[in-house]
Amino acid sequence: MNWLKKEELAMNSGSRIDTKLWCVPIEITLKARTPITLPPYPGSTLRGGLGISLITVSCVLKHQICGECPIMTKCIYIYLFETPLFGDDEIRKRFPNAPHPFVLDLEFSNDGRERTVKKGEEFSFAMKLIGRAGLYIPHFISAFSVMGDNGIGRGRGRFDVKRVSSNGEEIYTGGDFRWPEKSYLTWEKATEMAKSFYGNRIKLRFITPLRLVFRKELCRTPEFHILIGNLIQRVENLCYLHCEATEVEFNKAEMISLARTVKLVENRTSWVDWERYSHRQRTRMKLGGLVGTAVYEGDIEPFLPLLILGSWIHAGKNTSFGLGRYEIDELRC
Repeated sequence: MNWLKKEELAMNSGSRIDTKLWCVPIEITLKARTPITLPPYPGSTLRGGLGISLITVSCVLKHQICGECPIMTKCIYIYLFETPLFGDDEIRKRFPNAPHPFVLDLEFSNDGRERTVKKGEEFSFAMKLIGRAGLYIPHFISAFSVMGDNGIGRGRGRFDVKRVSSNGEEIYTGGDFRWPEKSYLTWEKATEMAKSFYGNRIKLRFITPLRLVFRKELCRTPEFHILIGNLIQRVENLCYLHCEATEVEFNKAEMISLARTVKLVENRTSWVDWERYSHRQRTRMKLGGLVGTAVYEGDIEPFLPLLILGSWIHAGKNTSFGLGRYEIDELRC
C-alpha cells in the first residue's frame, strides 16, 4: 500500500520515530450539547460512531459500494476500520488476520448501569493510534466533530469537540491543530522504561475483558506463556503491517519456552461477558473476557519491554473496542 511515510508524522518536532513499533496516545475532551446516555461499557458505541463518521470525512467517491470502489486500497476508512491485507500471497499467508491500528482506552463496568452526561458537561476518552494510523490524527478529529453532530448513545446525544491532547500536550483546540512533538510511545521507550523495573514478581491489572486465545480456544486462566504468546503475535503483526518494520527481534519459540517457567502465583481474575450489537451481522454478540488482577513470579526481566508495549497496545482479541487493556503494578522483592 502506498501510504505516507512515518517520518512525516514527526514534522515540526525533530523527533525520530522508532523503526519497529510506535504509537500516538490521544485524549479527546468533549462537551455535551444535549444530554448523552451511554451504555455501561461504551466501546461499541464509540467505535461504531467513529467508523460511520470517518466514512463521511474520508470518502472520495460518495455513494460508492466499498467493495466495488476503484480506490479502495487508498481509502483511509478501509485502512483503519476494515484493515484488509493488501499485498502478496506470502504476506496474507503469514498474517491471516490484520489487526486494526488503533485501540480505545476505556474503563469497564459490569454493573449494567447507563451513564448520563448532562448538557454542558465535559467528558473524555482516550485512544492510541498505532504506526501509520498516527498520520491521520486530523481525520480522527474531523470524525469526532461529525460524530458529535450525528449524536451517540441512546437518544443520539450530541456534543462538541473541545480539545485533543497527547500525553498532556495540547494538539487541538479552537479549530487549531498541531502535530504532537514528544508524546510518541515507541519500542525504544518501552525498552528504556523496562530498566527501571526489578524483582521476580509482577502484578498485572486487567481493566477491560481480556480475550486470550490458545490453541484456537479462549482462555479462562491468564497463564503467563499464553499472554506472552498472544503479545508476541500482536506486536509482530502491528510492526510488519502498520509500522513498516522489516525485522522484529523475537525468538518466539525460545521466549514462550522461557515464559512457561514464570508461574501464575495469584489469580484474582473473573470471566465477564460484554454484549454488543453487530450491525454487519445483525445480531447481538457476546465478547467475554477476563478482568481483575494476576501476579506472576519468575524470570520476568526478559519480558518487560513486551509487557510494557502490551500495556499500550492491549492484548488479545477485539482491542479496537477497547478490550484487552491492562496496567502493570510492579511488585519489588
